[in-house]
Amino acid sequence: MVITIDPSRDTSSSTAIPDEPSTPKPAPKKEKKTKPPRMQIRRLAARTTVELLKSHGFPCALFGSMASPTSFVLRPARDPEATYKVLYFLPTPTSKPTSHQASKVDILLPGVMSLPALPPSSVWWRPNVLSGGMPRNGGASGSGGTESDPKVPVLPFNVLLLLKLQAWDDHRRAEELRYQEKAPIDVEDLKWMLGVAVPRYLKLDPRKSATIWRNRELFDEEFEKRSRERVVEFCEMYPVWTKVWRSLGFEVP
Repeated sequence: MVITIDPSRDTSSSTAIPDEPSTPKPAPKKEKKTKPPRMQIRRLAARTTVELLKSHGFPCALFGSMASPTSFVLRPARDPEATYKVLYFLPTPTSKPTSHQASKVDILLPGVMSLPALPPSSVWWRPNVLSGGMPRNGGASGSGGTESDPKVPVLPFNVLLLLKLQAWDDHRRAEELRYQEKAPIDVEDLKWMLGVAVPRYLKLDPRKSATIWRNRELFDEEFEKRSRERVVEFCEMYPVWTKVWRSLGFEVP
């Protein structure tokens, strides 16, 4: 039960004082339509996209900083010279493709942005993964869950960590200001991942951790090489994290 107290409906003015003119009642305010919370939209977008792709034979996994009926729409890209359109997930038929009412969906194939062709066994199925940005129960693969306990597939944490490092490097080197402005956000994400998530999902042992970056199912040789260079550059700018990177098997001066 929800009780709403509307300040425009003051009960003290509902009855006029005798022999005095009554105060006109203000016009009732129009009720605002309740908008789904951003995280709820993201979760719904994630589950709907996964199921849609799965029904067409395309297994997938989620990554990145996510009512009925639902729909997807295409809108022109911000760049007028772009040859692509932007895909939005709309939680309701009346939703607009904006950051507050919808969720942008990027569908990337292996090879794009150095994304690996993940074997199904490497995908993590996690409940409520978008509520906190990261899975909370470790790194084994699983099933798609049940209707009462929906799960979504996500990238393994070691892949996600190096992709976030790549995003930071790309954004700080970008020519356009709108991309440069994302670099500080990437840094904060990396700090959280290194300080909170790494101890949960990766073994902090240089001798054992070094081998996971040479897994050619997840990282090709060039991506591994560039990642090691990025780690060194990151530590030059944020030396407090050098010890963590070393514990993950990276050589840092």
